[in-house]
Amino acid sequence: MRHARCGQAPGLAALAPGQRSPAHPAVVAGWGERVRSRVRKACGMPFTPLHFGPGLAIKAVMPASFSFTVFVCAQILIDLEPLYYLMRDSWPVHRVLHTYLGATGVAVCSILAGKPLCAWTLRRWNRWLSPAQSQWLAVRTTIPRRSAMLGGMLGAYSHVALDSLMHADMTPWAPWTQANPWLHALTLTALDVSCVVSGVLGLVVLCGSALARKRRPHGED
Repeated sequence: MRHARCGQAPGLAALAPGQRSPAHPAVVAGWGERVRSRVRKACGMPFTPLHFGPGLAIKAVMPASFSFTVFVCAQILIDLEPLYYLMRDSWPVHRVLHTYLGATGVAVCSILAGKPLCAWTLRRWNRWLSPAQSQWLAVRTTIPRRSAMLGGMLGAYSHVALDSLMHADMTPWAPWTQANPWLHALTLTALDVSCVVSGVLGLVVLCGSALARKRRPHGED
């Protein structure tokens, strides 16, 4: 192991004449500005959980034939793309996966790979619950193929559709056209409120359905 020179902090190489230490205020300020810049840019990025709202509404309408977990899986996979380019400070951040063609690949991946992963997650969730909690919060651990297909496709395509309304760097119909005819068709506030409201309504319906099943006498269909 090499030892630091006298007066040199361990782990830091010797500085060339005129070179600033990493702890120099100017260097620290530069790092801080880069972090603040990325945070400001991130504020304009899609907030993935907002996309979950429409998924909860769909789950409330068709609980047996729609996989919400596979839907969420597709949403997260798509938003790994802008996260990657954002961290690299490379623009545009919405590229291949934020097109309907790219979203098709995400949907297929969510159905084939996401389905077993989601089923494993649901099993872990049920094992984590106490017996009392299981009466209310236990979920089915099997995901039918049809439910996975619907969840994956709606998750991927709805993500592109919603992001097309707000991000100017998107080309949802590429490679056929670079146009984005839906841009600003809704205001950002209206879009966010719609996602939140649909999620809250869906959650209320799902909780109401669970409560009704809990109170239903045994043997009643």
